[in-house]
Amino acid sequence: MNKVTLIGNVSRAPKTYLTHHGKEYMTFFVETTDSWRDETGEWHSATDRHRVSVFRESTVRWIKDVLKCGDPISVEGKLTYQHWTDKF
Repeated sequence: MNKVTLIGNVSRAPKTYLTHHGKEYMTFFVETTDSWRDETGEWHSATDRHRVSVFRESTVRWIKDVLKCGDPISVEGKLTYQHWTDKF
């Protein structure tokens, strides 16, 4: 099973793209922050940015109408990785 839940904030305005078949999809980034206290009692935090791609038509319409940068959001989906080699 490949299921992920992200809870964070939208860090960039969603962008719309088209597939090769003319179907609309959107991408945006969700920032999550982890905070912890070290052995000396000092607080630290680390923020990660996660790229989210949405292909479902009804969700794409919702994102266009509602979602903007800075909004809190909870996202469920599957985790995938893309690997490529540049020409250098």
